[in-house]
Amino acid sequence: WPKRRCDVCNSCPQSQLCREIDRFQICRFGLVSLRIFLNRELGRILLAMMAAQMARTDPCVGCCIGVEQVTAFRRDGYLLLNQLISPESATTLNMQLERVLRGHYDTGIAPQKRPRVPRCDGILGFSGETRGQKVQHFINMWKADRAFADVARSATLGHIVAKLAGWSCGARLVQDQMWAKPPGSPCIVFHRDSPYYDFLPRDEVMTVWLALDEMLPELGPMEYVIGSHKWGLSRTGSASQFFDKDPCALMYSAARAEGIDVDTLDIVSTCGLSAGGCSIHHGKTWHGSGANTSKKMPRRAIGIHFVPASAVFGCEDGLELGWRWKPFKQDGTDVPPEDEFPITWRPGHGASDDNLAEDCSRLLSLADSVNGEEQKVSLRHEIVIDKSGYCSGSASALMSNEG
Repeated sequence: WPKRRCDVCNSCPQSQLCREIDRFQICRFGLVSLRIFLNRELGRILLAMMAAQMARTDPCVGCCIGVEQVTAFRRDGYLLLNQLISPESATTLNMQLERVLRGHYDTGIAPQKRPRVPRCDGILGFSGETRGQKVQHFINMWKADRAFADVARSATLGHIVAKLAGWSCGARLVQDQMWAKPPGSPCIVFHRDSPYYDFLPRDEVMTVWLALDEMLPELGPMEYVIGSHKWGLSRTGSASQFFDKDPCALMYSAARAEGIDVDTLDIVSTCGLSAGGCSIHHGKTWHGSGANTSKKMPRRAIGIHFVPASAVFGCEDGLELGWRWKPFKQDGTDVPPEDEFPITWRPGHGASDDNLAEDCSRLLSLADSVNGEEQKVSLRHEIVIDKSGYCSGSASALMSNEG
């Protein structure tokens, strides 16, 4: 595209147009800045196509997060969303999970952690024998598979997280963790997420727990202790305790330290959550899940962890960074590298921006003033969510002149 800037000054509408275009970014496998210099009708049409593309490539449904939802989240420490992705998208992720489990990565990059390749061809390598089964743990599926990357780096999801957390700077993806439970696999103890993330500000961690199967009681759905994000002792727990025989020991200890009778704890289950639904919880909220007591059904879910876009590496208590984060610390800066910890949403960027349609209209008005043409230009941006939960976008520039 030719650079059509004003030859006289940099403050004319055309230069303003160029600056405004920089606000638009398409989110797919990462944020890619797309700079366009609009030129007459073709530029307008391209802008409309761009708006439609931003909506079309994001698999997450734009859920309504209002004052009521934010208030409930900050009171309880968690929020349930019945549908974040479509059931078809959940099925796709389950198929891709099987490929990654068997060593096939469509990005060419292995997850940071994955189980051994199973010998059996059953789902999650299940042979039919429930005895001795283990929870299968993956870290950073988004780096190995593009379907998982679409979800983890979704601008819509990042916007939802930032809105619930109150992060005006935006949301940064830290990592994802897949916890796949074959039939017979054990429970995961009640724990908090924030102790495992060495970022400042301290304890500013948010987790999206995305169900890839319908959460039946026998599968071991996620459970939350309501209001536990307000307790102290935020740095309790270690990864070695995730599969202890007493799943409530750590949580009960923390409750007693708060002077709370453990018999009065209010624990809620995600039982009944559909495939593609999710829960979002604060990093200090105590949570865990029971064993998969089913004889043949798997329980698959992925946790996607976020920190504020402005977060940096660090530990307030003066300790060194943990082994998981130390390799990514760059000399001379505490800012996490963007390619490893991408910012998925920030104000004014991404398909989830509430003001997308208004921004497009303003850009088109600027284009009109640059071209000096007296014609009406309008942009129609529609988000349509059908019964299946798909999110699709259509945007068109309608010009009144002939042709």
